[in-house]
Amino acid sequence: MAGGTHAFDMIKTLKNNENLKRRNYFKAKRALVQTLNEKNIDIRTATKEDMLLIRNEIIKERNLELIKSITALAISLIIVFTVLILILKYLRF
Repeated sequence: MAGGTHAFDMIKTLKNNENLKRRNYFKAKRALVQTLNEKNIDIRTATKEDMLLIRNEIIKERNLELIKSITALAISLIIVFTVLILILKYLRF
């Protein structure tokens, strides 16, 4: 069974990549890079205060994104229910 472990490692790697996508790893990484560029901080020489600042900025961005998605969901639900009520009202004549 020479190729058995290689196939298992490949499957394990693919599974780990899917898990990273589900956890929004790439969004967090993009937010980290964006915050580092905005604040002109080098990650290798960052102090604990800088890292705390970066962490707070990422949390703020994540909360804003969550609020935007909840607002969009609420608006779309209102529109769908309004259209549904209008359709049911006009089908009864």
